[in-house]
Amino acid sequence: MVIDMSQKIAMTGSLRWEDKTKIKNTIFSLKKRFGKELEIVSGGLNTGADLEIKKTCMEFEIEYYEMPPYNYQWNSHCMEPAYMYGKQYNSSYIYMRNEKLAKECSILVLFMLTEDTANHINHLMQRFDSKSKKILVIN
Repeated sequence: MVIDMSQKIAMTGSLRWEDKTKIKNTIFSLKKRFGKELEIVSGGLNTGADLEIKKTCMEFEIEYYEMPPYNYQWNSHCMEPAYMYGKQYNSSYIYMRNEKLAKECSILVLFMLTEDTANHINHLMQRFDSKSKKILVIN
C-alpha cells in the first residue's frame, strides 16, 4: 500500500476490539515509515479500538486527532470547535462523523472483528469506498 506522506489516516474499529498488540504493531509500522509526517484521526469513541488507538498514539507521540459524534464532549484532540459537541444524542451524528472522516482522510484502517456487522462500520466503509479511497481491514 502506498500512502502520500501528506495524507491523514483514519483509524477506528470495533467497540469490542481487545487486541492491543495488533493496534500497536500497525501504528508502530506507520510511525517507522512516515515519522513525524504521520497523522492519525480516530473516531473518538471511549471504548474498543478507538480507545486503544488513542493510547498508542499518545505513547508513540504521534500527531493524533479525534472526530467523535456530536453527542460526545469536546476535548483538546477534537478536530472541530467545542460548540459542535455536547449535544443531545442523535443516531445521525455517527453517520455525519463517518462522512467527515471520509472527506478528511485518504485511507481508512479498520480494526474489525470477523463477526462485526455494526451499521456504523459498514457505513464508514461505504463512505470511503464511494470516494475511491483505500480501506485496510485488520481482523
